[in-house]
Amino acid sequence: MRTQTGKFTLCGDGLCVGRDNADAVAGEYTAESQGTFTGGEIQFVEVSVEKERYRNLEMEMAAAMALD
Repeated sequence: MRTQTGKFTLCGDGLCVGRDNADAVAGEYTAESQGTFTGGEIQFVEVSVEKERYRNLEMEMAAAMALD
């Protein structure tokens, strides 16, 4: 088991809703589907970056390393 000490982010690939443009995470995720969302309806998506809270990165790192 490995500890992911970094944070996942919405940058890089960008924020994709209903479709994934990145690399497949499993073999079952085929190129034919192209990451297209099927079988449902996206009713609401909200991403808010206002009033971002203070993050103590040193404390977060210590907590992550304590779990490993």
